[in-house]
Amino acid sequence: MTSASDPGFLLSYGTNVHPGESIAEIIRDLRQVAIPLKAMLAPTSPFPLPLRLGRRAWQEWETSESARADLRTFLGQAGFVPYTVNAFPCGEFQ
Repeated sequence: MTSASDPGFLLSYGTNVHPGESIAEIIRDLRQVAIPLKAMLAPTSPFPLPLRLGRRAWQEWETSESARADLRTFLGQAGFVPYTVNAFPCGEFQ
């Protein structure tokens, strides 16, 4: 049987299901859903997390050192490993 801690098994949680448009909203959504999910699936292991950045979050990432630091700090403290980024610069969430 495989598990989230098995190196041959990669399970992640994509943030494209959350409507947060700013980095603060993305962090809020991850606190509410992804942290409890990680606690159940990989409590002691890093957890892969593909990020979705809409136009507003991407603009914040490009222009705000503090927004980048906030996201990096949150991801590191939560044990998330962002291994892909889906950028949707053309409009708001679906």
